[in-house]
Amino acid sequence: MNKPYKDRIDELFTERGLRSTSQRRALYEALSATAAHPTADQLFYEVGGRTSGMSLATVYNTLEAFCQVGLASRVYGQGGSVRYDAVIHNHLHTRCKVSGAIHDVPDDLGDLLLKHLPRKALKEIESSLGFKINRVHVELVGEYT
Repeated sequence: MNKPYKDRIDELFTERGLRSTSQRRALYEALSATAAHPTADQLFYEVGGRTSGMSLATVYNTLEAFCQVGLASRVYGQGGSVRYDAVIHNHLHTRCKVSGAIHDVPDDLGDLLLKHLPRKALKEIESSLGFKINRVHVELVGEYT
């Protein structure tokens, strides 16, 4: 039998060296449950009112902690806004240049591009720049028709 979702979150936090608090659990649950790539402010408005001790500073600090330990990533939106994503494996995003909406590309479609990235080129970039690539972020910018 699978452990309840809440217990798995506690295990994730423990594995990543994060203390499990009710605020962190509530934020991670909300971030993991959405495909909307919310801003810190949006998460605060969604979670803050129903979670004791939640402040906007707590939300920002918690999201940064999630990013530092690999439980979330930053996605830069229109006008330089920072949005957050709990999907941490390599995947593609679309960003509409009209509305600013950011969406995940389904993995099967994104893999068509990601699996064909020339490994030789990535190794050459690493070698030339002295830069170890840990993650590839691809954003497809356009507009919905």
